[in-house]
Amino acid sequence: MRDKWDLMWGLQAVQQLNFGLSPASMEPMVRDRVAKDLALGLYEEAAELARVGTRFKQHILNQTPVDRLDVLAETVDVLKYVIAIAQLHGLSAQDVYEAFEQKSEVVEHKAAGEQLRLDSEEDVIVVDM
Repeated sequence: MRDKWDLMWGLQAVQQLNFGLSPASMEPMVRDRVAKDLALGLYEEAAELARVGTRFKQHILNQTPVDRLDVLAETVDVLKYVIAIAQLHGLSAQDVYEAFEQKSEVVEHKAAGEQLRLDSEEDVIVVDM
């Protein structure tokens, strides 16, 4: 799995270079503008993922099932923006991977320490605490 993460990271880096975005050679003002553009793009893609990945319009009776391929496409879009933002700020795949592991440990410890009392019908996924 780690190799695939590195491959995705590399593919995104090459794509950015092909678009003329070389973070190492950017002036600070240009980097700020690109960071804002990427953040807005990420926001739009995350909203699109929320739209295709959930049935957020609960008042509509005839909802279509969530399309797994739509969720996949939007997840990839979100990942590309996240990786581009990390690369823009000089973070490596290793940096992000290690921080992800650390954050996962923190969340696991916090979740274990919390004694949540939930109805048996409720499922919870803990991402951040």
